[in-house]
Amino acid sequence: MMRVFFNNIGLIQKAEINLDGLTVITGKNDTGKSTIGKMLFCIMKAITQVKKEKKNPSIWDFSEQQILKDCINHFMDLIFESHITPKGNIELTDNSSKTDLYLFFENSSCDNIQKSEISKEFFKDATLLQTPVIWDMVEFFDSINRFKQNEEIETGTSPSFKYPYLLWDVYMKISSTPAQKNTQCELLLQTIAELIRGKFKTKDGKVVFEHQNGIFQVSNMASGIKYFGLLQKLAENNKLNKGSLLIIDEPENHLHPEWQLQFARLVVNLIKICEIKILINSHSPYMIEALKVYSDKVIREQTNFYYNEKKDNAVVVNDVTYDLGYVFEQLSEPFRTLEKINLGINDD
Repeated sequence: MMRVFFNNIGLIQKAEINLDGLTVITGKNDTGKSTIGKMLFCIMKAITQVKKEKKNPSIWDFSEQQILKDCINHFMDLIFESHITPKGNIELTDNSSKTDLYLFFENSSCDNIQKSEISKEFFKDATLLQTPVIWDMVEFFDSINRFKQNEEIETGTSPSFKYPYLLWDVYMKISSTPAQKNTQCELLLQTIAELIRGKFKTKDGKVVFEHQNGIFQVSNMASGIKYFGLLQKLAENNKLNKGSLLIIDEPENHLHPEWQLQFARLVVNLIKICEIKILINSHSPYMIEALKVYSDKVIREQTNFYYNEKKDNAVVVNDVTYDLGYVFEQLSEPFRTLEKINLGINDD
């Protein structure tokens, strides 16, 4: 199990979060839920990048601390545009892989790394899903990819320009062709195909949705189908394997309550079968309750729930794994407000 400590990162004043299978973070808007996921993404991507460049990835003495700092700052610039925190720190510890990583931030950049030791069993990669709109941008990113490749061939350098990196990262993963078929996720792929009644495929250089009733342009498909399609392609392309971290930001925005339940069940089975770790940010009572019910049946000891609460312009993250009553009470507040309006009750 990996434990992450946040201190003064963005709005997060203090947080202690376990990543052991399924981690669910909830709370009202503007309470730093997405910040936690994005910071973890930046750190994991940076570590993955440094691992690739090391001659011997099994040895982690971190003589390359400057390289790691540069990588973290690079990804923070891409994701946050370097506006995250004046001063703070993050600690990651993982007893199972003997990993300890202490990161110190000053003026919105990683300024120092201490007591650094990372084993080769540490997270292999991270993926962050925010929106299924990526399916509508595949041709756009195809053009960028071709341009970058041409520039590298002609000039020997990669062009430098900004683009939405989170979408680019997902695009690269759903567009890649795996060397080997992912047999581990076959049952999950079948479940998704049955649910959305089709598959996302590439035909004649274009991504299409092969439905039971015919072949359709992706732009004409519903957002919910596209969201399940992301999981379908990531699993199919061997991007959801043991040792990877999947971060999902408010998936309920694109799913009917009935499909929120199906999505929650799929997430839990993905953790059990593929042995990945998943962090979900949500403020949907349907999604949170479904994740609780399904995880209790399959991965109860690997599940943690947290509630972000703002106090005096700062956010404290509370562990509510064994008491979701408070969460549902907070999430049901709008319904109580509407009920008062309907009954003509004026709080003023």
